[in-house]
Amino acid sequence: MSLVKDQTPGIFVFNGDADGLCATHQLRLSGIPCKQTVTGVKRDISLLKKIKQVQSDCIYVLDVAVEKNLAELESLLSQDCNVTWFDHHLSREIPVHPAFSPQIDTDANTNTSLLVSQALKHEFVTWAIVGLFGDNLHDTAKQVANAHGLGASEQAQLKELGELINYNAYGGTLDDLHFHPADLLEQISPFEDPFAFLKATTIMPALREGREGDLAFARQAERLHPGVIRFPNEQWARRVVGIYANRLAQANPKQAHAVVVASENEGYVVSVRSALNGKQSAAELCSQFATGGGRVRAAGINHLPEADLLKFISEFQRFYGDDS
Repeated sequence: MSLVKDQTPGIFVFNGDADGLCATHQLRLSGIPCKQTVTGVKRDISLLKKIKQVQSDCIYVLDVAVEKNLAELESLLSQDCNVTWFDHHLSREIPVHPAFSPQIDTDANTNTSLLVSQALKHEFVTWAIVGLFGDNLHDTAKQVANAHGLGASEQAQLKELGELINYNAYGGTLDDLHFHPADLLEQISPFEDPFAFLKATTIMPALREGREGDLAFARQAERLHPGVIRFPNEQWARRVVGIYANRLAQANPKQAHAVVVASENEGYVVSVRSALNGKQSAAELCSQFATGGGRVRAAGINHLPEADLLKFISEFQRFYGDDS
């Protein structure tokens, strides 16, 4: 599909990870004026409730599940807002409304950055590649990069950029992050070319140093079950959980993985990665729990009560079988 761009300043609502940020950046590069940005940490997905005092606004929502924002979406549509929604997460109920334009594809090999790139006829495809690498969709990222003539060295640079942007989004609160995702977007916003950004930026070394320090702690973490790892209630654990889970998936593509991070409210935050070579959906597993959801290869549970940990491990083993 092609995107019909409105020159009315829009409200951009996006997941603070690499996919959401790179998707938003592409839309803004395309010439859609920005009135306001709304974002948060990776797991802060009920973002529409943060929009206040709207009337007939153009709203662009990126990399956020519809079903986690359904009531707020219906409220915005009732206030004569036009809502364009790009996403790749599982949502069982998608409203039908003349002012609602959903571009949703839950295929395991795509993500929001790629959907936006396709809508823009790949005008800013290098940023889509950054988003794909950050989302652990390495095969798709390489295919798109090869198709657009990017060599191995260029791909390696985009891969690290995507992974570092993604690493920055993980945390229990914004205080856990190195940079607020909205601030990171503003630093990226002048750059149509990610390679120019890499030459100009001063934030990548800080993120690289933070990532390596956090990964050193992660490698010493407790193994609860084959494929299931437990992190303590520490800032490093909340920051590194996503990139560590992605690295486990890449290193062991035939095995499913879960990282459970202890939280302050007597429970855990869970990140699940399906086996890259498997067919099981991580979103299907996580959706069995009250605060779970996600996509085929990567999903999570925002709050798993401590009493349900053994139940989760049992379901993980049953669900993935030989994949775990």
